[in-house]
Amino acid sequence: IANVLDATAIGNLDFGNGVLPTIALANTVTSLPEDTITSPPIRVADLNIAPHGSTTVNTTLTGPDAALFIVIANQLFLRDGVALDHETKPQLEVTIQIDDPTRGVTPDDEVTLIIDITDVNDTPVVLPNTFTISEHTADLTVIGSILSSDEDVPAQLLSYSITGGNTGNAFGINPTTGELFVNDSTAVDFETIGSFSLTISVVDDGSPNRTGSATVTVNLTDANDAPIVDDATFFLDEYSPVGTFVAALPITDVDAGAMLTYSILSGNTGGAFEIDSNGNLVIANASPLVFVTNPVFTLVVEAVDNGSPALSNTGTITVNLNDVNDPPIVNAASFTIDEQAPTGTAVGTATGSDADGTIDSWAIIGGNVGNAFAIDNSGNITVNNSTAVNYEVTPVFYLTIEATDNEGRPGTNTIEVYLNDIFEQDLIIFDKRPRRWIFGDSDGAKFSQVTGAQWLLHEDLDTVEFVEGDFNGDGLADYVSVDLATSHAWVSRSTASAFLPAADFGL
Repeated sequence: IANVLDATAIGNLDFGNGVLPTIALANTVTSLPEDTITSPPIRVADLNIAPHGSTTVNTTLTGPDAALFIVIANQLFLRDGVALDHETKPQLEVTIQIDDPTRGVTPDDEVTLIIDITDVNDTPVVLPNTFTISEHTADLTVIGSILSSDEDVPAQLLSYSITGGNTGNAFGINPTTGELFVNDSTAVDFETIGSFSLTISVVDDGSPNRTGSATVTVNLTDANDAPIVDDATFFLDEYSPVGTFVAALPITDVDAGAMLTYSILSGNTGGAFEIDSNGNLVIANASPLVFVTNPVFTLVVEAVDNGSPALSNTGTITVNLNDVNDPPIVNAASFTIDEQAPTGTAVGTATGSDADGTIDSWAIIGGNVGNAFAIDNSGNITVNNSTAVNYEVTPVFYLTIEATDNEGRPGTNTIEVYLNDIFEQDLIIFDKRPRRWIFGDSDGAKFSQVTGAQWLLHEDLDTVEFVEGDFNGDGLADYVSVDLATSHAWVSRSTASAFLPAADFGL
């Protein structure tokens, strides 16, 4: 009788109708690691229900965690999606009650299941975040702190790192505190990357280590960037003329719509160069561009933008002159000879020099009226046409003399040839019928009529007067005659057989 009346047995007796329904658990799960996945639902026990003649047995779940469980076909399950967390709920407790509503006192029987949630290392939680900074923010500037947590108790040590999206190693992170900072301001460039999506990883010191990660966005705002002036070297022939294009300077500004002004701060000997509004280096003054004097120009060039505030930058532009063939130098000179000097008469010698070659030939390319002079390849100037060497026509010749060197490059200068005026016999002819004098100079002046004629007492002149002499200075006898009937003067060059009007004679 003692066994029948113990507490366990008494609960299952119905003194009027026999034994009440009973319940027992089999195949129970008494512990689960936290973070165990409960989807699909996990079976934690089998329900062995003995009805003992009852036709209806109701099952009810009670206890502090009853809502986390469900009975399906005499099996007890953790509901789908239940989160198991040791730190917030280290133990789950549920009581399963059964009852035949037609017999005994409710409930007829019950059994309690306790499941321990064992502690495991939790993965750190990293929260996404967004920061905004200006481009080119200074190195080591703190942007913000990474928001993270770890549920493990006691608290674990967390280690922070950037594991993705950090183009150009632009940012750094304090591995202990999680402070995010600028690591390389040159990589924090709006024109290159306007927004960084950084993958932040946090590792705990549990066993095994767990890693959590999230994306932290860093947006950049645009700021005025300084122009970039790259150093460069260019080559240019010496003696290049004003306006010659030297090079497009390597100057850039990443800001959209930036307008730049340019200047040469130093090294521009003689103002040889200037920069146009398009950033092109051109020649402004050709005189300093002499290889033997200035073989290299080292220009410090500055570009200033129109930003607010305006920013500038400088660079070094080197211009090397190419040594080219220098033109010969012809010395100016002046010579003096008598007018009507005979052909072949020496006038003088043109002189000159060539710094990097020899003078191979000479020529007269201007000022040689009547082809009066000639020059040989040694620079000797002689009379070429004595009739053109006429003081009354050209008292001074300004000859443009050209010297050509062994590479075919010319150089020029002016040589002046002055003529001495010499005395010449005048020719006087008297036209008897109109009683006028006709006269002229033997060096070629036109004959003209004298308005105030003198009377000639020679009354028995023939119809034609004939005078002989060297009137044009060529050393040969010329003839002048006057037809008294027609009052015409006639001239023949060195012969009496072919007379021409004076105008045709070239006097």
